[in-house]
Amino acid sequence: GRADLRLAVKVGSLLEDDDQLGIAHFVEHMAFNGTARYEKQALIEALESFGMRFGAHINAYTSFDETVYMLTIPTDEEIIVDIAFEVLEDWAGGVAFEGEEIDKERGVVIEEWRLRLGAGTRVNEVQFPILFGGSQYAKRLPIGTEESLQTFTHDVVRRFYGDWYRPDLMAVIAVGDFDKNETEQRIIDGFGGLSNPADERPRITYDIPEHDETLFGVATDPEMQVEQVQVFHKMPIRPQGTHGSYRQTIIENLYGAMLNRRLRELAQQPDAPFLGAGASQGIFVPTREVYMIGAAVAPGGLERGLEALFAESARIAQQGFAQTEFDREKSTQLRSFERLYTEKATQASEGFVEEFQRAFLENESVPGIDYEWELYQRFMPEITLDEVNAVGGSWVSGDNRVVLVTAPESSADSLPSEEDLLAVLDGAGAGRMERYVDTVVDRPLLRVIPSGGSIAETTEYPEVGVTEWKLGNGATVVLKPTDFRQDQILLRAVSPGGTSLASDPDHIAALTAVNMISASGYGGFSPRQITNMMSDKVVDVAPRMEAYWEGFTGGASPRDLQTMFELLYLKFNFPRSDPVTFKLITDQMRAQFANDAKTPEAVLQEETRKTMTQDHFRRRSLTLEIIEEMDMNKSFDFYTDRYADASDFTFVFVGNFDLETIEPLVRTYIGTLPTIDREESWADEGVRYPTGVIEKTVYAGLEPKSLTNIWFTGVPPGPAEGGDEVSDAEQNARARAMGAVTSILEVRLRNVLREDLGGTYGVRVSGQISRIPNPEYSVSISFGSDPERADELIDFVYAELEKLKESGVTEQEIANVKAQARRSYETNIRENGYWLNRLVRAYQGDGDPSSIDDYMETVEALTPEAVHEAANTYIDFSNMVRITLMPEGAQRTR
Repeated sequence: GRADLRLAVKVGSLLEDDDQLGIAHFVEHMAFNGTARYEKQALIEALESFGMRFGAHINAYTSFDETVYMLTIPTDEEIIVDIAFEVLEDWAGGVAFEGEEIDKERGVVIEEWRLRLGAGTRVNEVQFPILFGGSQYAKRLPIGTEESLQTFTHDVVRRFYGDWYRPDLMAVIAVGDFDKNETEQRIIDGFGGLSNPADERPRITYDIPEHDETLFGVATDPEMQVEQVQVFHKMPIRPQGTHGSYRQTIIENLYGAMLNRRLRELAQQPDAPFLGAGASQGIFVPTREVYMIGAAVAPGGLERGLEALFAESARIAQQGFAQTEFDREKSTQLRSFERLYTEKATQASEGFVEEFQRAFLENESVPGIDYEWELYQRFMPEITLDEVNAVGGSWVSGDNRVVLVTAPESSADSLPSEEDLLAVLDGAGAGRMERYVDTVVDRPLLRVIPSGGSIAETTEYPEVGVTEWKLGNGATVVLKPTDFRQDQILLRAVSPGGTSLASDPDHIAALTAVNMISASGYGGFSPRQITNMMSDKVVDVAPRMEAYWEGFTGGASPRDLQTMFELLYLKFNFPRSDPVTFKLITDQMRAQFANDAKTPEAVLQEETRKTMTQDHFRRRSLTLEIIEEMDMNKSFDFYTDRYADASDFTFVFVGNFDLETIEPLVRTYIGTLPTIDREESWADEGVRYPTGVIEKTVYAGLEPKSLTNIWFTGVPPGPAEGGDEVSDAEQNARARAMGAVTSILEVRLRNVLREDLGGTYGVRVSGQISRIPNPEYSVSISFGSDPERADELIDFVYAELEKLKESGVTEQEIANVKAQARRSYETNIRENGYWLNRLVRAYQGDGDPSSIDDYMETVEALTPEAVHEAANTYIDFSNMVRITLMPEGAQRTR
């Protein structure tokens, strides 16, 4: 019942004239602000009334070379399909460009430009001209400049649309649940009448100039926290679309995956040369490909990190990969592609749409999954190790090479010179390298397969297709077989307790326990060994520790279901503690925190944490000082304690399995988990929202950028009359009402702050109600703006809130909320992840999964009166926090 529609235009910012900086992107914005058929915001209002959401289902983007408009629509009502195609047609040839709307949208686009300001943008201003060689790409960033956006005339934007929005540069793409012939005819009828201008301008393709020497771009910034180095090797684009090019892509993917695995292993060694590293290769611009290899390093470690990157590349060039590495990676990639083939019947429309879009914009071939799977099976077995080993040498050369270095401003005086970096590049890997030793394991995950588990009790919930087993050791197993995905089974396990049961002195050790144990390994295996053993499997199981719950997350292909159970049993019972690993992790954390530079957003986040938790001891942010509280032995003891008793665990499985197949695995691997039948739950840590009215202004950052966050918090009403506690059904009804409040409020604030005032790029409103550890709720509102307008916009937010509390909501707003919920539900109930999350939440509550089925019942029961009441309940001006981030300069002027 869905379709994905796209209008792809082979036009981006590169085609802007000198007086049109940012105009390609501005045209995209104007497409949502009035067309031949829909005035101003009527287009958005019409689509939202059918359950579509602006941003999620109605969106667009502009890049250097293209602009793409996107709609995801329901297809069960003819009027929705008609309107969607009308919208696409208007975007292609009927955008209104009314002068008043153009001027209002200036503010919105400038606010989008403002949101991007910061250390990253300042670094790009230094490095992009070097990376792009002073080409058009360095001069035509899609967002444009503030001056251009403030001053361009109306004719400038209309001229760009008239020059470039024409049928020879457009494609209409439609994928989904519809009749193909009818949809094809719609497109022919709707777009066949468009024509190119008589004096059409040539669509120029821009290149990046070549250079013999290595170019360097070094940028420091007071808000940068980590030193980084990246090396780019630019090369001409190669022809695509042949069997030979497809085969070469497989070869290069093998090389890239094995190189990145080597770099990850280096980062996990004691006294590692970098904090993290990676390499990638692909299309850079339409005329160029690029191979990039880079690393983030500890302070003063740029030369060492760069040398390690290229030394590893040189080792591979000298010695090649090990045969065992090669065989594993071939198995991994074959299995990954086989999974795509297995899932072809349930592939999301978005995947097809994006493939067709690349076919139009990048000339990518679209042979189809059946054809590609045949090629994979044909080529993978015959590809040799020598072919893969040769890849790195073909990518790396001294010409068309660019080295980019980014660092905190405090490191500026100690950074290596260009000559030093060049010497590292030229000398890395000189001489005979030490041979790489691969880790090969040839033994089972479990030495002894457990036995003796039993199912003590079975409960059926036919209305939601769920079976519950109570095992002999007390564990609860919840199962929902589905046919949504052919190659997916998901797992979540939860038990009450979590880090709330750790003492204050041991709290940091508890918080870091899962990371420490996972990095140390399980049983007789290191993480690297386990990863290598799983190379030809689709399976993952990971422990998870939260404030009030511990458990596991995982998933597997049905083929690897037993392996998932073995991993679960291994990680439940046999954690390891490794002092070497502990030292490595803490050393890396100290290196990451060594520079105390903070982005303005980080400063705001920290002030928010302090305010909203009342700076509670157990909600501290990690710092250099807190790292000293980490303790490997305490982490190990806490982990083993939390997983010592399976009797209060609930294991939830959703996916493509049948009860007969999974039953012996459940009895064997979950039914034999240890149990000590202890009675326990989570502990109330005493973290509470503040009360009263708190208003703060935080000053940080160099750019003229403001961010405002507003919260309303409190304790929700008690249970309905006659009830001892709030039931799941009652909780769901309250959640739907609060969801309606936040959804309606977000649209209202978007219309006022963005569309009417042009004061922000977007407003986000969200809310939640929780029962653990104590009943509480929060509603949050956040938006960015010009610092000069922050107070003005805050006043408008308060005015809209007062209006909502006083006058309530309209029938149309309620209808929109219901339509959006209905459309989301239609797709959600066909997703394994949705059912997994809903079942877990049900068992974390009153343990009745049948309440999941009443979702739409509670939505359809919403009334304007109930939502108005919820607005007055959850928006309480006497219990409010407002924190605004302002630039440092604003503090000096106040």
